[in-house]
Amino acid sequence: MREIDEQFALHLAWMDQDDPEDMARQLKHMEADFEIARRHLPRAEELASQAFDKHAGAYWSVIKGYL
Repeated sequence: MREIDEQFALHLAWMDQDDPEDMARQLKHMEADFEIARRHLPRAEELASQAFDKHAGAYWSVIKGYL
């Protein structure tokens, strides 16, 4: 998830799964600040530049080494 967050510049909110109070705070934060988060999402062109076909060669070269 962190790799996806970084690759797509999503600015995801993270929470401690073992801390219900932290989870509640993060959910409240996401609910209250969704407009700010929306403005920071990447443009369609930026997302398109991260399409699978653009990175398939790099991923395959890593996977191929394990086969």
